[in-house]
This record gives sequence, C-alpha cells and structure tokens, in this order.
Amino acid sequence: MKQQNLAKKLVMIVEQVLVASSSDKSKKYFLDFLSAHAVKMLSSVSTGGEARRAVMQHNFQLVVINAPLRDEFGHELAMDLAEKTNVGVVLVVKSELYETVSDRVEQAGVIVVQKPINRMLLYQSMRIAAACGQRLETLQKENQKLQKKMHELQLVGRAK
Repeated sequence: MKQQNLAKKLVMIVEQVLVASSSDKSKKYFLDFLSAHAVKMLSSVSTGGEARRAVMQHNFQLVVINAPLRDEFGHELAMDLAEKTNVGVVLVVKSELYETVSDRVEQAGVIVVQKPINRMLLYQSMRIAAACGQRLETLQKENQKLQKKMHELQLVGRAK
C-alpha cells in the first residue's frame, strides 16, 4: 500500500521518452510504466537505426534501450546517444551480461539496469539519467553563452 502511494506521488521529470525494444511485450511494459508516471510524449522503435533517426528528429529527454535490438545489441546505440546528445540513456540487459555491458558503457554516461526489472530501481535509474541529461544541457547552454561573450569581447578588443 505504501509503495502504491509513493508511486502515485512520484512524477518523472521528463516529458518526452523514446523506448527502443525488439519485443512488443517489453515495449508495452515500458510504455505503460512511463505513462503511469505522467510522461507526456512516448515513442517506441524496434531497431538502433530507427532510434538514431528518432532522436535526430525529436527532442527526447530520455531513451530506454531494452537489449538486444533487432539490428544491434544496443550498447553501441547507448554509447552514441550518451556521447553525442544531451539525452539521458538507460540500457536494460540480462543479468548475466550486466557486469560486462556496464564496464563498456558506464564511462560514456549510460545507466545500466539488469533484468528481471525492479520497478523502483528502474524508476530511479530513469530519473537519474534524465537529470544528468538536463544538467548536461544546462552546462552546454552556459558554455555557448560564455563563448558568445568571449567573441564579443574579442571584437571590442580589436575595435580599440
């Protein structure tokens, strides 16, 4: 009972999430889970290629990858997204692969969750990934502002 009340109070800090999974059953599980946590825009794909295209076309804040995908395992996709975008990335893998996959992808900022899935751990992992993505986006905006200011100061310096 307490856990149900807690789950009702918890709301994701993201509005747009992409789920990448080759299994329709798993896709439904993640989409149902996320919609229960007030995520407004949910999309799903089955392959790494589709996921890459979707991330380029939309402003997702979080991508959940249920490995393996139809065209690749998923760790390559997770690392690409974590290194080249501001999106938070959660990679879900079988328990026997957890350590191996974690060693490969965590340095890129990917959060790895093992199956079978603990719902609260999954929720916390998604929130952490989303928060990291938002923090990265804030830092990049700040960096752009500072670069613009430096450029303006250089122009003023040249004009003198």
